[in-house]
Amino acid sequence: MRGVLFEKFFTKANDFLNRIIPDSFTIAILLTIVVFAGGIFSELFYSGSGITQSVSNCITGWGSGFFTLLEFGMQMSLIILCGYIIAVSGPVNKLLVSVIRYPKSERGVALTVAAVSMLLCFINWGFGLVAGAMLVKTAYSHRRGINYVYLVAVAYLGLGTLWHGGLSGSVPLLLATENHFLVAKTGVIPVSKTIFSASNIVLMLTVFLVMLFLVYMLYPAQNFEVVSFDESGKGAGEGEKSEERRDSFAKRMEESYLLNLVIFTLILVYNFIDIYEGKFSLSLNRVNLIFIGLGFVLHKSPSEFVRAAQSGVSMITGVVIQFPLYAGIYGIIKGTALLNVISHFFISVSSAKTFAFIVFLYSGILNYFVPSGGSKWVIEAPYLIDVAARLNVPVERIAMFYAYGDMWTNLVQPFWAIPLLAAAKIEFRKIIGYELLFAFVYGIIISFASFLL
Repeated sequence: MRGVLFEKFFTKANDFLNRIIPDSFTIAILLTIVVFAGGIFSELFYSGSGITQSVSNCITGWGSGFFTLLEFGMQMSLIILCGYIIAVSGPVNKLLVSVIRYPKSERGVALTVAAVSMLLCFINWGFGLVAGAMLVKTAYSHRRGINYVYLVAVAYLGLGTLWHGGLSGSVPLLLATENHFLVAKTGVIPVSKTIFSASNIVLMLTVFLVMLFLVYMLYPAQNFEVVSFDESGKGAGEGEKSEERRDSFAKRMEESYLLNLVIFTLILVYNFIDIYEGKFSLSLNRVNLIFIGLGFVLHKSPSEFVRAAQSGVSMITGVVIQFPLYAGIYGIIKGTALLNVISHFFISVSSAKTFAFIVFLYSGILNYFVPSGGSKWVIEAPYLIDVAARLNVPVERIAMFYAYGDMWTNLVQPFWAIPLLAAAKIEFRKIIGYELLFAFVYGIIISFASFLL
């Protein structure tokens, strides 16, 4: 009886949020307005600027920031697109089909989608996000009675619970890079103290198991959403080829797997040379290069690779058109006193015992407005590190709790869900109710860990 009442309450709450939360692009515009107003307020009352100067500073910050993250936006787009190219390849598609056929119940399918999403995001968030989306579509194509919206919601768990504590975490990888921009203050911090520390591994494993338990317990008894899309069970790269197969040199080259192997071999040898010479290090560009190579080796020909890329381009549309808006928000925060107002508020209430918890909250709150862990760290790191030194708190501890906070509000921020939603063909407001509950439980776990560890 209690479970039925809870399910009815949760369904009504989810429906209510569906009616009041707009799409992700509209949210980006609304956030721009909110941050712009906050920038003016901070300039007026914190810096003592006049109204004209305050407005001018906000406009200047917005305009100067609008195109500052183009390189990072391109890197993110490539991660998404390369992840899609790999996820829809023939071998991976067959693997997804075999994985999703193994569970005997609908709850088992939901658990499988959640587990695969989180594990793959721990390895690389781009591949995990896109593979999770493809797993959802594969599951729905084979089991039409399953709750599709719930599957989409659990497929987003990897981006909100594990990725920044994993192998593609931007902040711990940055701190492990020689000559990074903070090396004079922090030195080089090896990943053995961050990603592979015992505390992080235990915490990420705990989050993984708790989230799986939550996924199992929350599975709805009814399917409240029916979707329709063309899903043949094949990867996007395995679609129809040309209408007329011409036996020509051009066509043979377009369909030659040997050419794919050439590019794959070049990328492989390049990485081995860097490993031999001691120059190999994980970075966004390195990850993209490796994923491009995997995309070539997993597809049968250059033309199949291109078809997969063309079918995945729609998944990066939101990133392309929204990233400049978020870069503008970043520009306002960076170019006005708003950042100081926010940071001083949190830092003023912290101590050696509470600083990790404060950083977790702060990172999560700011991430909602500027959903970019790497860019955010560039702004926040200098003063966070100074405060950590004054409070005698290890930098690696602060870096990881910053990373946990950065993941936390991904669950309720639609920006990084864009690729998943584009593949699933539903709006973020359909899954926000579930994500709020996942975020609530995750927040409790990390908050408790900030005092326990």
